[in-house]
Amino acid sequence: MSFSLFHEDSGHKPLMMQEIADVNKGGSEKMLNFALVQRLLPFYRALWWLCSILPLRLHYFFADVLIFPLVFHVLKYRRVLVQRQLAEAFPSRSAEERAEIERDFYHWFADYIVETLKLMSISRKELYRRMDFVNLHEVSLEVA
Repeated sequence: MSFSLFHEDSGHKPLMMQEIADVNKGGSEKMLNFALVQRLLPFYRALWWLCSILPLRLHYFFADVLIFPLVFHVLKYRRVLVQRQLAEAFPSRSAEERAEIERDFYHWFADYIVETLKLMSISRKELYRRMDFVNLHEVSLEVA
């Protein structure tokens, strides 16, 4: 039994032929952008890894002075959603208290981003020193 992406009677071209047709219809810019991204991926991975070997203290500094202002003030990443959910979760709190909770969340989020980046180069020993693993037996039972 052979696998086909499309049924032969569906009238659709196979995926590769469709991509070629898109290039001929002006989709070449998208294909070139994709090819460029594919070529730059090793460079970006190397750059992220080099950043990940910096001391964690420096990561937190970048989280406070670069990532938090970028995510909170410039990009305003999901701010409306977060504000709406805080209003629904804490209707008795004042707007100032909810704004403080919102800022604290975005500070946590910036820290989370740099901690995730650090995972690229952290040693197993350092990871175990910084994290507490609890109820691993329950996880083992669920996985087995």
